[in-house]
Amino acid sequence: MSEPKVRGIPELLSGATSSHDILSLLRNEDFSFSMRGWKGNVESFFRGSPEQDEILEERRRFLVENAGLYCGVLPEAADCVSEFVALASRQFISADLADFPNECALNNPTTQTLWLGSGLEPDFMLLIPSDDGVLRTVAGVVCFPSNWDFSEALGKKLHEIHGVVPGLNESVGDKIHALLQKLAPGDSWSRLNWGLSSSPERNQHPSRQIPRLLDSGGENSAWLRVELQVLHKLPRTSAILFGIRPVSISLEEVAGIPEAAAALKRQVETMPTDMRIYKGIGEDAGILNSWLG
Repeated sequence: MSEPKVRGIPELLSGATSSHDILSLLRNEDFSFSMRGWKGNVESFFRGSPEQDEILEERRRFLVENAGLYCGVLPEAADCVSEFVALASRQFISADLADFPNECALNNPTTQTLWLGSGLEPDFMLLIPSDDGVLRTVAGVVCFPSNWDFSEALGKKLHEIHGVVPGLNESVGDKIHALLQKLAPGDSWSRLNWGLSSSPERNQHPSRQIPRLLDSGGENSAWLRVELQVLHKLPRTSAILFGIRPVSISLEEVAGIPEAAAALKRQVETMPTDMRIYKGIGEDAGILNSWLG
């Protein structure tokens, strides 16, 4: 199987080659929700890539333009933000990346979160248990969303955030909760998610009004958008660190890998109509046939 050209860095996920990372979700089987994944490595996931300068420049530009849209912190996030800062300072962020805050300013959780969002390539969210034990989002920086708004997710419980995904809570909501409950302090879990897009741009925030796939004009502007994800339990606060890296592969390149093209078509053809619409594909189950052959 040939290696697709990608915008992104799947090779930073531990335990698999880049081809496997991208295509492992595209198995030739009917669509279903799954928590399929593998033991993760948070250091590998957040480590800088060859595209680091380009990615960080883009992230910083969006944060300067509208920090409130891409970054948010609740008061109760102070401890877990501080723990993530300590982890990132030891393992992920080079000293030359921390050029805008000073040591005193980093005592402020909002400035700490902006510093993390400006110096790390992946997006991230921090979740802590509510009184009922259900995880709730309390901080994060999401500059490269897949058509969703982090400002609307801040403060919400996990099942409320997932409520926009048709059928997800009903199918695997309890399994997601159980997985995160069982995750040992300091351990990580990695997985993939995917959709289709008309654009390879990293930032696909709804406010940017990037056309949906059906309005894009055809296969030359059709992209498989894969999110590489890590779930890591911070050992001191037991908060969940959720990291997200988007990777885009053109459908033209997917078509050159028959196994991947067949798997993607089967997934699309067997998923419910509302899920196809959510993933940016549209109601037509056979829409990819002319593009993928």
